[in-house]
Amino acid sequence: MNEEELRRLMDKLIDSETESLQTLIKRMQRLLYDSTTQTIDTLDLGFDVTGKTIIQNNLSNTKKIGTLINSRMAKVVNDAKPSLFKRIFNVFKRIIAYTITGKVLQGYEIAEDDIKDIEGKIFFRYGLNPVTGEIIKGSYFDAIFDVNPVSARVINDMYKAMQSGQGVEDFKRLFRSAFLGQVNNGYLQQYFTRWSQDLYMQADAVANLEMANRLGQNHAIYAGTEKDNTRCFCIERMNRIYTREEMISWNKLSWRGKIPNGNVLIDRGGYNCRHTLNWISDEIAPLLNKPINEYGVC
Repeated sequence: MNEEELRRLMDKLIDSETESLQTLIKRMQRLLYDSTTQTIDTLDLGFDVTGKTIIQNNLSNTKKIGTLINSRMAKVVNDAKPSLFKRIFNVFKRIIAYTITGKVLQGYEIAEDDIKDIEGKIFFRYGLNPVTGEIIKGSYFDAIFDVNPVSARVINDMYKAMQSGQGVEDFKRLFRSAFLGQVNNGYLQQYFTRWSQDLYMQADAVANLEMANRLGQNHAIYAGTEKDNTRCFCIERMNRIYTREEMISWNKLSWRGKIPNGNVLIDRGGYNCRHTLNWISDEIAPLLNKPINEYGVC
């Protein structure tokens, strides 16, 4: 196996696991939606003067909405976490293993302590215990799966419907559109979709950056292919070599899709970017017959 074949395996792994992760997330989103609509069915209902079914505006319903939405949504997320993060944990392990193999193919010897240290840094970056795979309290993943902001918005929407006398069926219809949306534009999808799209590509970038730091590699090929939606930022850099210093300077630029306050050595072109930084040694860089610190035209 050569580096190109290994990269194809890595890309295939990331694409398939990202798709699987998003399927699991969408399943959880549906369960969250169902738990909310089921709460409506437990409320005290009545009729307005036109005979329309409405949620009665009373203290009992106010208490039920606040209590049940929070508890039911929390239960859905807590039930999903163990299997979801076990899968993420295992994929991270495989990504790191591929990264190590890539450096071995470049002729480097990688110590076992280096591997464990890199694993620890990646897992702790996202908030997973590197031994158990459990979420670390107060970490990135802990914050991502805190559904309190979503619960608060749902509760607020239901209070408004109750206080305005909105019909139950009208509320359910409008709520479904706002909650789930059509194409990843519902506020629940917006809450989860973006990080799940980029998770494994960023983990791959972190692993490669950590290894490059250890090996003293200060050049990288901005590798990948062009698609219909490829950003100009990436087109101008594709398959060209850049020094670490030059790449760090990109953090000062602005472009469509850039991740605010991000690190281009990890985020590359930004949200949903599928390009990679293929780190190489300072000695190899001039021998590859590729332009260094030059840019193409978009």
